[in-house]
Amino acid sequence: MQIAKALGQMFPLCEVVVHDLTTPARAVLAIHNPQSGRTVGDATSTLGWARSADPSLPEVVSKYPSAFPDGRAAVSTSIGIRGESGEYIAALCLNLDTSLLAPLRTLMDQMLSFEDSAPLLDSLAPHSPGTLEERAEELALQTGRQPTALDPQDRRRVVQTLSREGFLDQKRAVPRIAAVLGVARATVYKDLGADS
Repeated sequence: MQIAKALGQMFPLCEVVVHDLTTPARAVLAIHNPQSGRTVGDATSTLGWARSADPSLPEVVSKYPSAFPDGRAAVSTSIGIRGESGEYIAALCLNLDTSLLAPLRTLMDQMLSFEDSAPLLDSLAPHSPGTLEERAEELALQTGRQPTALDPQDRRRVVQTLSREGFLDQKRAVPRIAAVLGVARATVYKDLGADS
């Protein structure tokens, strides 16, 4: 009973119910944060009735969709407790009201959706000509790999992006890029589309 009380205190949007499945018609022993309209002494839920009749049902049924009597959406978890003979004798059930969370989910989906694709990945980091090595490494890491582990296609993309961003105007840019990427200067020139 104390576990149910503690869970109710920890999660105020969650109804926490303790069921005595030996008497399913008046099974509710304790209820915290009541949202279903049930009170102590009320009958068990549909799952409670099923458990009291069928010990083969799983002990833990987790994160399943349900609904409160007024139609509010909920997600529930039910933990069956067995007696010595293997029959279910009790259950601890958690019913989280998700109706209050649905608008937040919609808002988050809207905020995290992308409408336009950018012509290049914008790092939003300050860009200055003195950071050629850092920019080359940053572009490489955006592929999910270390700069020296890029496949030819990703390496070419990094080199061409550096060129578009003006980094090749810097003194000794090609050898510096080659050092960051762990390739020969000729490979960098090849990735640029140059012959030399």
